[in-house]
Amino acid sequence: MEHSFDVDIAIKLGIQPAIIFKNLYYWIKKNKANNKHFYDGNYWTYNSKKAFSELFPYMTERQIDYAIKKLIDAELVITGNYNKVAYDRTLWYAITKKGYSILQNCEMEETNLLNGDNENVEPIPDNKPNKKSNNKPNTNTKEEPNVPYEKIKDLFHDICTSYPKVIKLSDERKRTIAARYKEYNNDFEVFRKLFIKAETSDFLKGINDRKWKANFDWLINQSNMVKVLEDTYKNKEVNNASDIKQPDKQNGSKYSQFSIT
Repeated sequence: MEHSFDVDIAIKLGIQPAIIFKNLYYWIKKNKANNKHFYDGNYWTYNSKKAFSELFPYMTERQIDYAIKKLIDAELVITGNYNKVAYDRTLWYAITKKGYSILQNCEMEETNLLNGDNENVEPIPDNKPNKKSNNKPNTNTKEEPNVPYEKIKDLFHDICTSYPKVIKLSDERKRTIAARYKEYNNDFEVFRKLFIKAETSDFLKGINDRKWKANFDWLINQSNMVKVLEDTYKNKEVNNASDIKQPDKQNGSKYSQFSIT
């Protein structure tokens, strides 16, 4: 059994992270070629700690964990969880733009992978095959377009002046934004409609008996976004005194018609 690694990464991070990085890239490259495991703008691979230990018998679990942490801290690799069941904690791995930029400068990587010469590469075994792959058609025919994260954040700040500011677009927020962007056919204007409706809603701005106020994360939640776009929280127009709805005696609030999730 032979393992190889990129010298540039080994110099920066050490041999063990370089070996693991090379194998992660092999499987991600293969999944991309097969149009498989594409989520939130990235191609992924996954494996358990036990599988890593079997593949790298010369590394302890502690050394493997440390090597993966160094790759993450260096912003070469990100982790995720796209398992079919909630209790499955097997981690998924994707390579960042920074990681790909380093790989593009490695002549050995270009020679081995672009020309299909993988004889010296021992890939990470796929110990968790996708049992549903033959039953579900593959709809990922191309990579997702770039998601305008910053433009959406700036649009929120420009329109929703009554709401808390978004200080940082975390990875979790970006994944949520990308999911909503894809659901609404990559339509940037749907976010403008969402924010306008939110800004004109007294209830969402905190004018309610609970003093509760929505925020950016609440608005881009899948179910909440649908409710806001469908005018669930729209201010009720009152034409005369007879149209005014009396407070609910049980809940004691004219906002009892609204639910918060």
